[in-house]
Amino acid sequence: MLELQRFAMNTNTLAGTLEEKLRAVKAAGFGAIVLSGGDLVGHPDGVDVAVELVTDSGLKVAAFQMLHDFEGLSGHMLDYKID
Repeated sequence: MLELQRFAMNTNTLAGTLEEKLRAVKAAGFGAIVLSGGDLVGHPDGVDVAVELVTDSGLKVAAFQMLHDFEGLSGHMLDYKID
């Protein structure tokens, strides 16, 4: 049987709040997550609360994805993605 504790799930693949995503990942048996910047800065109670939720979940953070879908862009679209 596949040992999911050794794998991470990307929160961008899930809908819902950070709390819902953490519960779903944990319930599915994964041991780690890949967070996006929006998971933390977009939390309604602030970054500190979001970090506490992640820490309390017991999941390891395998990666933190700040930028995505910007390869090959230029001009205003690149500025938009990086901003």
